[in-house]
Amino acid sequence: MKVYFIADLHFGHRKIIGFDNRPWDSLQSMEAEMIRRWNERVTDRDHVFIVGDFCAFSSMSHAAAILRRLKGHKHLIRGNHDLREPVFDSFFEDVSDYRQITVRAFGEKQNLVLCHYFRPFFRGARQGGIHLYGHTHNSRVAEMEERFQRFLGWAGIQCEAYNVGAFRLDYTPRTLEEIIGIYRPDLRIRGKV
Repeated sequence: MKVYFIADLHFGHRKIIGFDNRPWDSLQSMEAEMIRRWNERVTDRDHVFIVGDFCAFSSMSHAAAILRRLKGHKHLIRGNHDLREPVFDSFFEDVSDYRQITVRAFGEKQNLVLCHYFRPFFRGARQGGIHLYGHTHNSRVAEMEERFQRFLGWAGIQCEAYNVGAFRLDYTPRTLEEIIGIYRPDLRIRGKV
C-alpha cells in the first residue's frame, strides 16, 4: 500500500486548460489522460489524498463518473471548487477541510498537515512537520507563498510546505518522497530520494 497526494485536478473545468497552460486541447483529452496517469500509478489498495479542487464547475453526475473510474481509496481535503453535496462526499473515504496524518518517508514517520490553502504557521511546523497545499496554481500568489517560505527560513522559522497542484506533479498523484524530490532535487544527489 502506498500513499499519494495531489491537488487542483479540476475535473469538469474546461477553462483550466488555458489558465494553467495545460498540455491538452480539450476537456475530454485532459480528463482521459489524467485518469490514465492516475490509474497507471495507483492500485486499489493505495490511498490518495486530494488536497482540494478535485473538480470545478462540474455536475454531480460528471464528478461521480470520474470518481468511479479512479483506483484507490480517495480522501478529500475540500477546496473552494469542490461540490458540497452529501452524494459527492460519499465517493470518498472521508472529507475534511483540514487534516493531520502521519506517513512513512525516507524510512521515518513524517507528520503532515493537509489543507487546500497555504498555512505558513501550521501545527507541528517547528517539530519538522510538512504542509501540503494547493489552490494558487502557477500564479503570482504562488510565487509570493514560496518567497514567504524562504523569508521565514532566513528568519529561523521552520515552514516546510509544498504546493501539490496537479500541474506541478505532471498531473500524476505522487508520494511524499517524490514531492520532496521535485522541490528539493539536492536531496536526490545525496541519495535521499
